[in-house]
Formats: sequence, structure tokens, C-alpha cells
Amino acid sequence: MKYLFPILLTAFLLLVPLKGPTAPTEPDAEQAYEGEVQAILGEETLETLDGTQTVQKLQVKISNGDKKDQVVEVDHGLGSSFSSQVYEEGDKVLMVHYEDPSGAQIFFVAEPVRRPALLALFLVFVGVVLLVTWGKGLSALIAMGFSFLVLLKWMLPLFLTGMNPLVVGISGSALLVPAVFSLSHGWNKKTLIAMAGTFITLVIASILALIVSDLTLLTGFANEESTFLKMNTGNLIDFKGLLLAGILIGMLGVLDDVTISQVSLIEEMRELKKNIGFGELFKRAMNVGRDHIASVINTLVLVYTGASLPLLLLFLDSSRTFGEVVNYEFVAEEIVRTLIGSIGLVLAVPITTLIAAKFYSQKK
Repeated sequence: MKYLFPILLTAFLLLVPLKGPTAPTEPDAEQAYEGEVQAILGEETLETLDGTQTVQKLQVKISNGDKKDQVVEVDHGLGSSFSSQVYEEGDKVLMVHYEDPSGAQIFFVAEPVRRPALLALFLVFVGVVLLVTWGKGLSALIAMGFSFLVLLKWMLPLFLTGMNPLVVGISGSALLVPAVFSLSHGWNKKTLIAMAGTFITLVIASILALIVSDLTLLTGFANEESTFLKMNTGNLIDFKGLLLAGILIGMLGVLDDVTISQVSLIEEMRELKKNIGFGELFKRAMNVGRDHIASVINTLVLVYTGASLPLLLLFLDSSRTFGEVVNYEFVAEEIVRTLIGSIGLVLAVPITTLIAAKFYSQKK
């Protein structure tokens, strides 16, 4: 039964794919090819304004596309790249090819091919999850795959069609929450109560995010990715709404943990003490919920801090004051994202506890 809704929704997403606008392809547009380094034809270390930089001349055999099996020579490391990679024979690389105005064929190495290492890490992750949790872990992995499917086949294409991102975020959550919760915990009273607490929290967080984004005058253009996306799509996408949708999507995963934990706690207390009343249920569950809140908030702060270490170090090394730093949009955006998410998670505890205590305190 718990697989029925996800199966039906998956079939719908696969049979009715959504597509956003695509940029026209130009004849001389850049193309990507993968290849293997056959030989190092030359290598030297240069002194630049940015420090030492290794320059290589590589012989690469292309392994895909219309130029498969062609062997090309590539100059690598000539640009002022801070992350210039030094390659060895046998390394797999991702190259970009374009034709300059004179008709010359230009290749340059963009990135090393990282897929094998990423696949190995993913398989280790799956193995650890299944080894520790068995059937529960399998359901959680299926739920994770379904989440990716909804994001890639439903929400992202709708963003590109110009639909209001906040509406897309809420509608996507309406698809994700029942499927993910049912896959992970089955269809039962506990799941339904946790879903109710999650939806109420998301609505409150959405309203709060709208108000705060207006007060802080956020535009959604705090990073380069938004600028590049605007260049490709024009005025089609509401980037401020995209920011708010991102906040909601980021909350979903942690809300599952918070709401299910509170309902499970109340369910266990009800089993231990059949005649327990609403007031005692709510009070005891909130005592545990407060500890859960403290842990979750600390987790969120550390996660966002860890993701922003280069930015924090940059400002620590500058002469700007704290007041100036927090006023920049890309800093204010992260503050709003963290605080809205934290407020939502904090509110989820009493909201879900209140609903669960009301239902479980009723006599059968």
C-alpha cells in the first residue's frame, strides 16, 4: 500500500514530462568531449602574479561524440586559474571544443572526469545504509530517488516555464511529503499526523519568508548562478520567488525527522500509559522536543557555516565591520535562509505535538 502513491505519481511524471524553454544552439557553440591523457608532451612551472602555475602540453584521445578516437594536443594551465589541475598519463578529462573566427579547432581541458569516484562513494553510501538499517534503509533510498525524480521532472521544468516559484515549491512539497513519508514510515496515523504538522509548518514558513524577503529587499541575484540563468532565460524566472522556494525545499528533509520523531514519541507514551491525558502528553513530548530543537538548530548553523567557509574567511581577512558584512545581499540571503528554516523547524515541534497529543489522548 505504501508504494501505491509513489508508483502512480512516478508513472505520471514519466509519461507527462514538462519542458522549459531551451536556448538556441549556435553552429560555433562550445561542445564537450571526454578523453584520456595519452602522453605528457611538455610541462613547466611558471611564476605569475597569483603564484606558481604548472603549464602542460597534453596528448588526449577523445572517447565520445563525433570526434571519437581522434588524438588532439591540448595546452593546459595557461589561464590564470586558481584551481589548475596537474594531469598524468591515463587520467580521464572533460574537454571543451570550439572553433575560433579563423576556423582553428581549439580544445582545452575543463575538468577531470569525476564520475567513477562519485559512483563509488554512492555505492558505499548505499551499502552502509542497507547494512545498518535493512528494510527501512531500502525504503529511505527509494524515497530519496523519488525526491530527485520530482525535483528533476516536475519542479525544475516548471521553474523554467516562468510559473511562480513559490507556488511550484508548495505544489512540489505537496507531491513529495505524502510519497516520502509513506515510503519511509508506511500509511498509518503516525504518518498522517506528521504530514499535517509538516504542511502547516510549510505554510507558515512561506508567509514568513514572503514578509522577510520584502523587508530585507532581497532580489535573488546574490550569486553568479542566478546572473547566468537570467542571461539565458531573460525575465522569465522570478528569482526572488526562486530563493523562497529553495528555502522551503531545504526545510523538507529536516521536517520529516522532526515531525515523525514527535509523533513517535507520543505514540510510545500512549502505549506505556493508556489513560494518559492531553495535557500530560503534550507537556512530556515538548520536554523532549525542546532538546530536539536545540540539536537541530545547532546542526543547521554548522551546516550553513561549513558551506560558507571561504566567504567567512574572506570577510574575516577584510577591514569591513560586521554591520557592513551582514548588509551585503549574499550574506543577508544566507542569514534569511538559515533563520527562516530554523523558525520553521522550531514551530514544527509544538504544531505536530499539539495535533498528535489531541489524537492520541482521545479514547478509542
